[in-house]
Amino acid sequence: MKKLFTLAIIFICFNNTFADYKWFEISYFHSTGPVSPEYQYNYNIKINADGTGVLDFTKAGTTKSYNFSVSKKNLNKLNSAFIKSGVMDLSIDELNSEKNLIGGPVYNATISMNYDQLTEEYVKRSELKKKLRGENDEDENYNRDERGFKTKGKRPIILIPNRVSEKYSQGIHNFYLEIEKVVPNSIWAEALN
Repeated sequence: MKKLFTLAIIFICFNNTFADYKWFEISYFHSTGPVSPEYQYNYNIKINADGTGVLDFTKAGTTKSYNFSVSKKNLNKLNSAFIKSGVMDLSIDELNSEKNLIGGPVYNATISMNYDQLTEEYVKRSELKKKLRGENDEDENYNRDERGFKTKGKRPIILIPNRVSEKYSQGIHNFYLEIEKVVPNSIWAEALN
């Protein structure tokens, strides 16, 4: 009986390990921009809330993929940086910089949210799409769990544009640094060489 109880506790803890994260997947892209070919590269980092990640690194026209795992401690740091960045509460218009610079490096991200993390921007877009399509009779229980949250279909997303308003740039920069930190140094060394 004691073993069964212990197993049940372990099962419950394992199932709830990643339940606290507001996001389902983070995809972060960086490009050096227009520089000499020998210095030009770009990469995309994808991190899932279950701790799996992949770095797709492109240099000299060749892309290599590197799989890695993210510890729970680092996932918590990443989640904290995401929340502190404030992007959950901002629209794409608020995030966009009024300065339209040409050239330079590129930084942007797409965050796929959990179904129960509906952002204001997502709700506005969904309502507008329904209105444009003339939809108003959606079955409220279709693809929803007992709490009323979607369980299938497109996930709510947050887009962080390349040119971010100075007002929010520091928090977003810190978020990007945390994303880059979860990739092991050995992978960065291999990718950059």
